[in-house]
Amino acid sequence: MGLLEAAVFCYESAVLAKVAGADRLEVCEDYANGGFTSSAEYVMKTRELGDIGMFVMIRERVDNFVYTRADLEKMLKDIELFKSYKVDGFVYGGLDTNRNVNFEYAKEIIEAATPLPVTFHRAFDLCEDLLRASEEIAELGFKRILTSGGKQNAYEGRFVIQDLINRYGERIIFIPGGGIRKNNVSEIEKVTKAKEFHTAGITDKGTGSNMLISVEEIREIKNILGM
Repeated sequence: MGLLEAAVFCYESAVLAKVAGADRLEVCEDYANGGFTSSAEYVMKTRELGDIGMFVMIRERVDNFVYTRADLEKMLKDIELFKSYKVDGFVYGGLDTNRNVNFEYAKEIIEAATPLPVTFHRAFDLCEDLLRASEEIAELGFKRILTSGGKQNAYEGRFVIQDLINRYGERIIFIPGGGIRKNNVSEIEKVTKAKEFHTAGITDKGTGSNMLISVEEIREIKNILGM
């Protein structure tokens, strides 16, 4: 049975995701820009939901994944704060100007998060060489990589994800993510043989930045992964 992580962009969606049966939350804000570090109030309130896994995104800018030292210092402080709220892990991804993993900053993030696990998010999909990046991210101590296989979505990238899992799956967990919905998750699972999956579960995009998750969508995906 595959584990399902739901990206939630507001507290109301966190509540709905838990009701729908999601196994873990990726807590962030600003759906329109792919996620941003949540407010302390949002993280604290979501933690009070209780027995559901909760990873918090740490991202200080939405225009790219090339961070300044000032950005990093802010992210390190956020990690320290959120650890005090008893979250279960973090989600981060940082690159250099050549589209390679920023080793220096990643090491500091991992050290600050210890002993909690850190997922390298879809900044990975922008890397120049996904094979090299996979090796480096695993070596740095990240526990997971969230990826669409370098493609627009996980369905298009399913064969790339399959290859990454075949090559490095013993060293790090790959989580297919990006456009995963009930109408494609079965094929993605069949091809990739992944054990964890990631979805925003949003079926009505609306006009705001923090649209609500669909309980029906999450339940359907969970049912498919449980078959």
